[in-house]
Amino acid sequence: MADVLTTREVRVSLGGEALDDLRERLRRTRLAAADVDGWERGAPRSWLAALLADWESFDTAAFQARLDRLPHQEADVGGQLIHLVHVPGRVPTRCRCC
Repeated sequence: MADVLTTREVRVSLGGEALDDLRERLRRTRLAAADVDGWERGAPRSWLAALLADWESFDTAAFQARLDRLPHQEADVGGQLIHLVHVPGRVPTRCRCC
């Protein structure tokens, strides 16, 4: 008989010290003085600057609200704690492979 997977409900939280620390580190990021062509010497400055701008404008409260609408669970699988989201499909038919 197969083992039964036991799960427990959990809540995801994006706030706190870790997020504050990330924002501070991103704010202190120093980019190279000049941009380089291509990726052969690393990520281009312009690409990194755009990535930093995206992170600075990221709305964690809106993302947290989206996460809160999902049923988050954790399961112990062979001693490893796994985070999962279990959302049944919207279509009542089985997949073609089954």
